[in-house]
Amino acid sequence: MDKAKGEVIMSCKLEAKPKATLTWFLNDKEIQEIPGKRFWTVKDQADDLYILEIHIVAPKPDDGGTYRINAKNVVGDSNANINLNLQVACRSKAPDKTVKSRCDLLQTTTWTRPGD
Repeated sequence: MDKAKGEVIMSCKLEAKPKATLTWFLNDKEIQEIPGKRFWTVKDQADDLYILEIHIVAPKPDDGGTYRINAKNVVGDSNANINLNLQVACRSKAPDKTVKSRCDLLQTTTWTRPGD
């Protein structure tokens, strides 16, 4: 996770010739890009090798689950799975408070003499 940007980036490598058609899934449901929230990139490398990335901006717990990329061409198809587990940080429900109290002490002194 890129904490500075508040973004999760998951990636995998793909070798495909000819170039494959890509489909992303979350928990077995096909997903689409959401501008400013979820998008993917394909970086061409040498010799029919590609780096596939899915970016999730400001992830929330419901963004968690099993992401699957399906790559398909005339030769066949292949899948890669990536699990994303998100936990919510614990936060106090009440704001911090300072409690001030003033007490006047009542002091009682008792003197005794030896033998009394």
